Amino acid sequence: MKIRNMKLAFTRSTLFLVFCLMLTACASTGSKTPANQQLQIDKSLPSIVILGRRHIGHNETELDYVSCIEEELGLRFRSLNIIPEQQFLDSMYPYFEKSTAPLTIHNLSQIMQKPVVTKKLEELNMSHLIWIAGNTRRTGVSGSISCATTGCLGYATWSDAADYEAHIWDIEKLSESDSIETNREGTSHLPAIVVPIPILARVQTGACREMAEDITRSLRG
Repeated sequence: MKIRNMKLAFTRSTLFLVFCLMLTACASTGSKTPANQQLQIDKSLPSIVILGRRHIGHNETELDYVSCIEEELGLRFRSLNIIPEQQFLDSMYPYFEKSTAPLTIHNLSQIMQKPVVTKKLEELNMSHLIWIAGNTRRTGVSGSISCATTGCLGYATWSDAADYEAHIWDIEKLSESDSIETNREGTSHLPAIVVPIPILARVQTGACREMAEDITRSLRG
């Protein structure tokens, strides 16, 4: 009896864990570059960096979303250095931290009066700085699923909304050359007849690709 009860508890725990992982599955893509990796750029090419808005008092833009845009732009451009966000932050420390990052072109022009900042940007051959603001949020959940030793039964859905905007700053002209908005919504479904089968709405991934395409058109003029 003890062994049977242990198997029963394990089965229920496993099914519950699978269900929770499906509900919280992240729809983003992108790979992170280790912060301690040495920054190498082609000095003959201009450089850009994509930065997520994470200043104090505002919702933070996800790291994975920024990484996704970096990856998508890397597939579209061979004539640009796309500097990973964390490596840029490390090289420019402390001028782009949460409490010190320039939130406007005027703020950027002020910190660029510091010779050390200008020198670092020149060393990186920086042409554009792209700020990304926004996030993906859960907007609704409905339905239910029950699991037993024989499996799961039920139906659940959840909705997500992705709202982002990009501000493209021209470093040389000290001006905002473009601003872009991306808005996406989607509903994921989880039918369960014995085994839950997730049908995910890749809201954040879609918003990433759409934003990357718009940034590409803007940079290419």
